[in-house]
Amino acid sequence: MDRDFSARVSRELGIPGDIIQQYNLLFDDRIKPKIKTKFLSHLVTTIEDLINEKKLKGVLEIIKGKKHDPQEIKSLYNNRNIRFYSIVLIPINLKRRATTRYHNFGASVFYNSCYEDKQIRLLIAHELGHIINME
Repeated sequence: MDRDFSARVSRELGIPGDIIQQYNLLFDDRIKPKIKTKFLSHLVTTIEDLINEKKLKGVLEIIKGKKHDPQEIKSLYNNRNIRFYSIVLIPINLKRRATTRYHNFGASVFYNSCYEDKQIRLLIAHELGHIINME
């Protein structure tokens, strides 16, 4: 964050400059590197949701007429306390561009982190296409 913007935030919001600097360092050192690994997070989450909705129907069929309350299970799912399927993006140095490994609980997308961000998004989108077609 440049000095002019920092001074403006301090002046307009009444936040001391040292606090702004602390948050700026937190963002640069801890948050920004994590954001970089969250390529296409909206698309990843949407695909997870589609797969989880399908799996939820299967779970509700299984527990119908048993001791479990289907509404309770549905409520836990809707509140995102239960996820049946997750997709994890993992940057790694690969000989190939990207690959996906499937598990009972989801999928791991391994992608070569040496490419530019735009290329990485394309690689991940390609792998997500495989995932949605498998499920």
